[in-house]
Amino acid sequence: MCIDPLLWALSEKIVVPKLGRIGACADDIEHCGGLEVLPTFCNVSGMALSPRKCIMILCSIVCSEQNIACIRRWLSDHCPAFATFEITNHATYLGICIGPVSKAHLWKGAMLKYKAKVDQINLHADHPKVALGEYSSKAVPTLGYIAQLALPPKGLRRFELSALTKVLRMATNSLSLDAIFFLRQLLNFRVFFL
Repeated sequence: MCIDPLLWALSEKIVVPKLGRIGACADDIEHCGGLEVLPTFCNVSGMALSPRKCIMILCSIVCSEQNIACIRRWLSDHCPAFATFEITNHATYLGICIGPVSKAHLWKGAMLKYKAKVDQINLHADHPKVALGEYSSKAVPTLGYIAQLALPPKGLRRFELSALTKVLRMATNSLSLDAIFFLRQLLNFRVFFL
């Protein structure tokens, strides 16, 4: 309930004079400029910001140490409570990396989780059918969420082929794509990208 007046205030201060833009999702706010409105609004509404959870993503300038220092000085003068916010050029929001350089970081977490699941299956699944079942239900879904919103990274097909050979405890280059397709039909398991 208290977020609407804040959005109206920010809109009047930023959007109407064409100084920037405002966006909101649930209780998260994305805006450019007009930060000096927020402390007053927080005092009036009882809304509290947790500095350790707040991240400023620089979209219109390079995220250099010098620029970050300038922004921190401005924040210290105008909004001291915000001076400790993390300032970066990318961050994760709802599991998706956002920001101007997010493409380089978008798949990193999901690929690490995928690799960890593959390693875990390799260590614990004794039978190939069990291993492929666990691969389908545990490893493949780790990539699906991001794949709904972004193109897969280059080399994913090779990476997944390598993962499948690891799950099956075979030599890295021992299976071809045709062999995987044959096994997939025979044993009824899911793959992500192949």
